[in-house]
Amino acid sequence: MFTTEVNDSRSLAAWSTQQVAIPILSWILTYIAMLVPETILARRATNLVMDAGIEAFLTTILFWSSGFILAILIRQIFPSAAPTGKWIWVLPTLLVVYLIAWDFAKVGNPIVLIEYFYPKGEQAWIAYLAVFPTYACIAYSLGMSAASSKIVKRFIRTSPTSLQA
Repeated sequence: MFTTEVNDSRSLAAWSTQQVAIPILSWILTYIAMLVPETILARRATNLVMDAGIEAFLTTILFWSSGFILAILIRQIFPSAAPTGKWIWVLPTLLVVYLIAWDFAKVGNPIVLIEYFYPKGEQAWIAYLAVFPTYACIAYSLGMSAASSKIVKRFIRTSPTSLQA
């Protein structure tokens, strides 16, 4: 009496595409955006380098915001991507949790976990390859959920000319 057909291959393909594309696109957008402060610092003084804490803070903000903005844009272009896009946070989050648990079990000292959230030196690769892209995936999933809300739909469809009237 009640039947629902789900095209699993299309859903898996959409999820896989988003799972790969969002971290890469977020990386590209963040890299381009980080060129601005680096250029400003380079023009002010030749020996001035951005502090690791400031760089980590800016990178975190840029990955979160790029993921969220990509979700809003992709939702508008490909509305069918929303159901699978809401779930791309799961795999990278599980990976980061596993990496943190592995390092903590191996070393046993919580100080080793700083490299995940305050990247500095040679250990920074773990944050830039795992943690920051995970932020983008979480923000993308939140953006996909928010893009389906009535408030965001109303905001996106409201044109600047209709606000003036």
